[in-house]
Amino acid sequence: MAASFAALLVSCAAPIPDLRPPPERKTEIPATDITVDPESVLEAHNAIRNQLGISPLRWSQQMAAYSAEWALFLSNEAGCDLRYRGTIGLPLHKNGLGENLYRHEALVTSDGGRRIDEIDERTVVVGWAREAANFDYVTNTCALNAVCENYTQVVWADSAVVGCGAASCPNKDQIWVCNYDPPGNFNQQRPY
Repeated sequence: MAASFAALLVSCAAPIPDLRPPPERKTEIPATDITVDPESVLEAHNAIRNQLGISPLRWSQQMAAYSAEWALFLSNEAGCDLRYRGTIGLPLHKNGLGENLYRHEALVTSDGGRRIDEIDERTVVVGWAREAANFDYVTNTCALNAVCENYTQVVWADSAVVGCGAASCPNKDQIWVCNYDPPGNFNQQRPY
């Protein structure tokens, strides 16, 4: 009887799936009209992390492709709205990744037309870093009705790699996406 119970336990035990992306491999980034420079992304992130004594991030080509896919989806299929994957039924930390989103509005010309405003990676990351003003380290909370989770993801000490992608919307706004591994922003945990 005991042997058959043990056999039943073994046969019912399915392996737990690994939801992390596979080891880094050459990955094609989807074609977008905005090129993201990995060195500039790392420089901007790591300058902020360095001020706090946090280890620098490394670049992931695979996560950059993942980010670019989402930027393309948001720019074309989601009406240029900022939506985290979790808001449309996908797990927020899909594949165990954190996610930051940024939208930059188009320039409006004197004749009422719109054109893409040329921005760089530093502008995007500094935009997230400005949320530091909304973060209270002592209480480990954001100010009331304020956002600070993009900042805390940028400085999440356990995050080791980042990959980013961007795309322009039909209205000439831009969507930028960065994914982080391991993810940050866990309740009751300080970012650093």
